[in-house]
Amino acid sequence: MARLLGAALAGIVLVAACSDAGTATTGATEKGNEPADAAVRIPANAIPIGEDVYMVPLGPDGHGCTMYQAFSPTKMVAQVIQYQARDGRFVMDKRNAECARLAQ
Repeated sequence: MARLLGAALAGIVLVAACSDAGTATTGATEKGNEPADAAVRIPANAIPIGEDVYMVPLGPDGHGCTMYQAFSPTKMVAQVIQYQARDGRFVMDKRNAECARLAQ
């Protein structure tokens, strides 16, 4: 019984190793099985704020303030809601946003 279970486990490990090796030749990613070099589309309403970094409007919050989220096809960005300040910067604290004075 132990030999049978050991052989089955070895077979599962072998199958898993072979399927992972195939990933490298197909160009698929481990998580989504999408090509790693697939073109990522920048949203049409994206606002450029740096080299390959954009702010994308998400729509208004409950007080009518436009919410934004950072986006980059090549860089890591913080996944937080941000608001635009009077001077054009993007801030996480809504009290510092241009719309904060309008919402009161």
